[in-house]
Amino acid sequence: MIIEIVKRFEPSNQSFIICGQDIQIQLEDVKDIMGLPIEGKNVFSHKGPKGNKTECNKAQQDLFLRFAKEKNQMSINGVKEIIIKSGSPDDDFKRVFVLFTIGVILAPTTKDYVHSSYLPVVMEISEIRKFNWGEFTLKYLTNSCHQYKQQDSGTIQGNLTLLQVSSI
Repeated sequence: MIIEIVKRFEPSNQSFIICGQDIQIQLEDVKDIMGLPIEGKNVFSHKGPKGNKTECNKAQQDLFLRFAKEKNQMSINGVKEIIIKSGSPDDDFKRVFVLFTIGVILAPTTKDYVHSSYLPVVMEISEIRKFNWGEFTLKYLTNSCHQYKQQDSGTIQGNLTLLQVSSI
């Protein structure tokens, strides 16, 4: 079903052609379906580089080392274990919870880890609530649909539940 929906994606106007109609997923739809804020700072502009972890600042490197358990990556299972074993909702718990949410719900990929480029987004706990998580989720999903259409194959990433529910 997902592949059939994505095959109907029209990149020029960010819509899906379903039953002859152009259906766009609006930010308000994301807010209604996912309960995510649709105003605030752009997550993409606050992400770090996708390159080498040594490009991160010292605080981000320390945070990465606390959260990276296996293969020098922040694996989904490793992050989940940190959440489960956490004794209190301290700042590290909040950070790792947001990273887990990004990796599993908001912007999941085919990889079994959360990319370190999201560390700058979770560094300042008070700033996390100021991000436009709805726009981030929608843009990540539509970018993935666009890539799939361009390559006419590959994997579809992003919030697929949002895609399914909004196409009904």
